[in-house]
Order: sequence, then C-alpha cells, then structure tokens
Amino acid sequence: MDGGRRFQLGAVTLICCALLGPSLTAADLAQESQLRAEGLWTGELQQSGKDQRIQVRLHRDGDLLTGTLNLIDQGARDLKLDAVSVTEDVLSFQVYALDGRFAGSFSSSGDEIRGTWTQASKSRPLRLFRARDPDRAKP
Repeated sequence: MDGGRRFQLGAVTLICCALLGPSLTAADLAQESQLRAEGLWTGELQQSGKDQRIQVRLHRDGDLLTGTLNLIDQGARDLKLDAVSVTEDVLSFQVYALDGRFAGSFSSSGDEIRGTWTQASKSRPLRLFRARDPDRAKP
C-alpha cells in the first residue's frame, strides 16, 4: 500500500472517530457520573439546634439513578428520592414527601458531596460522606 493510500485510510478513521466519539463519550460520562454517585452516603443536618443524622442510598435502576433517604433521629426510613440526577459534578434530588431538595458538588476525590438541603423554603448546608463500611452506617 502506498503512502498516499495509508494517509487516506488514516484520515477516514480519524474523521469517523471524531464524529462517533462525542456521542459515545457523552453517554459514557453520564454512566460514569451515575456510578460515581452510587452507594451509601451519610451526613448530619443542623435542625432546631440539633444535629440530625441522615443517610442517602443511591443506586441505578436501568438508565435511571434512584434512591432512598433515612432521617435516622426522626425515625423516618426509606423515603423515596425523586428527580435524582447527576450533571457534571453536581448531584441533585428531591424528596416530594418532605417538600425537600438537595443539590451538591462532588469533591475531587468523589468521597464527599457539599451542598444545600432546602425544605419548606429553609436552606441549610449539608455535607454527605461516602460510607466506607455500610454495616457500621446502618440506622
């Protein structure tokens, strides 16, 4: 095969990869973001002058990210998370049952999410930490 022909094939391969790559990369990034969010997260929310322990469990259900919320000190368990999404480095979800919502950014290590919990128009900072030992983090 001559040098000109090799150049043509290389250019065609490069163009095909450039055209197909971004759509595959976007899907891969969305899946990677969901995988990054999956798992058990724990935190404490300052409410009425007292720390309230919180657990958020996230998992994928097909192409969707879903999960539950436990308010340990209030005895509320398995509250359904609604409208869960991860866009770039921001996790957000709502809890319709509580008129609450959360939005926070992942740390560079992926082991912490710093954000804001808003419930009934009151906003409070909330930091969630990835639970290393799920058995220790049980309510």
